[in-house]
Amino acid sequence: MNRLRLSLSIGIAIALVATLGSTASADGPGFHARLSGLSEVPAVSTTGHGEFAAEFDHRRGVIHYKLAYRGMEGDVTQAHIHFGRAGTNGGVSAFLCSN
Repeated sequence: MNRLRLSLSIGIAIALVATLGSTASADGPGFHARLSGLSEVPAVSTTGHGEFAAEFDHRRGVIHYKLAYRGMEGDVTQAHIHFGRAGTNGGVSAFLCSN
């Protein structure tokens, strides 16, 4: 898997946060998503997988998040959140990390 596809795999999979469901936290809504290449558009067969969780602290106006991944087939160069409808490649709305 090339680096661009790997970056897109992580980024697009994180976009599922908005569609996979939410959990409650003390300060307000939070999100949790399991990341899989099969959720890509188009789907990607990969050994890589991960999890993303975020909680919103409305009092401080911050978002706390955790991104964990393993089994990647190459170097991870960035992770970001896409905003768009399920089944589409929406635009990047937030970067989580980059090289």
